[in-house]
Amino acid sequence: MKILKMKNDYNGYNIRLISDGKILDICQTGSDVEMLCRYENFDIISNISFDICSKNEELYKIFNKLYENIITGNVYGQRQEDSEALERNEYYKLSSWYQNNVKDGIITVYSDVYPINCPNIVRLKKYENKIELDFEQVDGRDYGQVKVPYVITIDIRQSGSRLYEFAYPCRILLSDLQAIDEFGKVKILK
Repeated sequence: MKILKMKNDYNGYNIRLISDGKILDICQTGSDVEMLCRYENFDIISNISFDICSKNEELYKIFNKLYENIITGNVYGQRQEDSEALERNEYYKLSSWYQNNVKDGIITVYSDVYPINCPNIVRLKKYENKIELDFEQVDGRDYGQVKVPYVITIDIRQSGSRLYEFAYPCRILLSDLQAIDEFGKVKILK
């Protein structure tokens, strides 16, 4: 897997992961995060899976942290030493967002970009040696939404969002990805 860090307008980096002919961009857009997944050759897509395998240890740890924090209800990534933190996690797991979007170990995230009737979707699944991100482009023609057929976009906003509970963990994800160096394996583009 190739990891590219591209300088953005917010004094940070956007991250590009390239693997098996697929590209996953994780971008900062102000205080928001955007994920874009596509094929390198710009084939038309409606579904695409992007795997983060455990052999990419540093990358896998970061995505596993995202997955585990959401599954356990620790969406703010706080230390878990005291009973108050554990109680807060259990309370969060009772929230409507968690109840509707976390089922059987699968986290389902609906993009904030499009109307609620036809948002693009990403599902995070954990297997023994990988985290799988399954992107789905929902057909929006019945709702007057024409979507780009070559890329699936998931926009995760912090304010005015139906994904608020997912926004903070994604900001942590982006911050952790921006800090990756992997001993020179990461190419930094200006």
